[in-house]
Parts: sequence; C-alpha cells; structure tokens
Amino acid sequence: MNLLTELPSKELLDLRMEAVLRLLSADELEAIMKACDCHWIHNGDPQAPHAELTSGKCSNGFINLRLVLCRLNLCQIMANQLIRLLTARYSGRIDWVMGSATASTNLAYEVARQLGAQTWPMQKGPEKTQLLESMVIPDDAVILHVEELMTTAGTARAVREGIRKVSPNVKFVPFLPVIAHRPEPGDCTGVDNSKVIYLAHYDIWTADPKDCTLCKQGSKPLRPAKNWQELTAGKAV
Repeated sequence: MNLLTELPSKELLDLRMEAVLRLLSADELEAIMKACDCHWIHNGDPQAPHAELTSGKCSNGFINLRLVLCRLNLCQIMANQLIRLLTARYSGRIDWVMGSATASTNLAYEVARQLGAQTWPMQKGPEKTQLLESMVIPDDAVILHVEELMTTAGTARAVREGIRKVSPNVKFVPFLPVIAHRPEPGDCTGVDNSKVIYLAHYDIWTADPKDCTLCKQGSKPLRPAKNWQELTAGKAV
C-alpha cells in the first residue's frame, strides 16, 4: 500500500486493518492522529497560539488518542501495530492484556482479542489509583500491559499496583508497548521490569503559565477542544 501520509483524511478515517500489513512509521501514525483532530505540535512561531491543558498548564503539544481509539477500525489498527512492535522483541506466553482506565480500556480489549488472550477493565480509584474489581487473575498468569499514551509512569505504576493487590503472583511481559511516548525528562523508560517501547516519541513540555516561554513571547494559550481550528492554524490570534 502507499504511504499513509499520502492519503486524504477521509480515507485515513475509513482505513481497515487488513489494508495495513506492516509496521507504520511515526509520520504515518501522526497522519492518522491528525485526521482525527487529536494531534498538534507548536510550529515554533512565538506569535502562534499554544495549548492550555485542563490542568491549567501550558504546553507546546497536544495528543488525545481517545479520539482515535473510539473509532473501532482505527483501534484495531493501533492494537495490531502494538502487537507488531512487541512480537519483534518477545515471543513468549501472553494470557491477559491490561491497560489503564479509561483511556486504554478499548486498546487493551482489542489487543487481547487479536492475541486470543483475556482482559478485564481497570477502574479509576481515589487519588489517581487504578483498581482491579470483580476479578482475580490466576497465579502465574502472564500479563501484557499496554497504554495509549505515556507522559509520566505514574498511571502505569498504579495499574501494576492495582493488579497486584488482587492478584499478587502474576507475571508481566518484560515490555510495555505504548502508542505515543511523550515523557517528562528521564521518566517513562520502564515500569517495574518492563521496558517501555513505543510507536512514536514526542518531546513535548508542560509549564506553569508564569514559567511558559511561549506566554512570555506573546503567544496566546488556547484550550484545544474549544479552539482546535485556531490552534492548528499556527497563526497569531
């Protein structure tokens, strides 16, 4: 097939897994994300707007993979891409596939379906905990942990802790596949004994408004969900 970067957005949104029989490049994955209006990186123009996150912090990039994974055809593709990424490094047993609530629930389900493994949705608990409820994973089961996006390793660690509170004797695959990897400096290289591997890496920073270099240069912060066209136009507003 042709490079996905050459396809119009409509065709990318309608893409089917059987048409993607190889590991895609980071640029091709980015093209899919852009077609879903969920990927933006600041162009470097100090007058162009930048992202204001829900936390109130500023950022030079924005990725929301939920807008990709809610499309089941694209979720199938992303799951298959993670499987291809993993199987180049690991050929051992996989009994269960788990991911964080709720961003990676669909992804974990689809990876499990394609591998013929089992899965169960994690639940969000208080103070950023992740809970495994109404299920006990058998002793010595091998779990593949997947995530759609990693900024810090905090959520991934919470998933491991939540599983082990209920099922303390499980084992984890020594790799943790991720679609988009945009870590804080020095973070997200591994979780427990699992090395983080990824389809695409981004150097995206976040900062308090008082410390934001773009704010200091006159760039206007915009909430991506409400101002997507203005944000992605890359021009002063």
